[in-house]
Amino acid sequence: MKGFFEKTEEATMAVPFLKALAAGYALTAVIFMILATALTYTNLSETYIPVISTAATAGACFLSGIISGKELKKKGLLSGVLSAVFYILVMLIIGIFAKSGTSLGTGSIPTIVMSLCAGAAGGILGVNL
Repeated sequence: MKGFFEKTEEATMAVPFLKALAAGYALTAVIFMILATALTYTNLSETYIPVISTAATAGACFLSGIISGKELKKKGLLSGVLSAVFYILVMLIIGIFAKSGTSLGTGSIPTIVMSLCAGAAGGILGVNL
């Protein structure tokens, strides 16, 4: 029987994903702060928001994949895709609770596919760093 304070394999596996998610959301926050500043103080059109949002999501998933792959040191493709899935799920949950009209429509499919591919690429790269 394991003691209360002993590390289990499940707990050890969760830490890299939590670190990866934190880094991904930090990157997203920085990108959106820069975007908000640019929209406020320049003539940047709001039509670029969806493109930048998709790029920010894919970039965050790529970074999350790198971190989880580097931390786990094995199965980079799987760890990267899982990081992207967790990132997307948390983003959807936040959107639902914020009542921002977040929904999974056909317009979401390219963003999800790009994010999963970026996470997978990041995981593969992270294992090999």
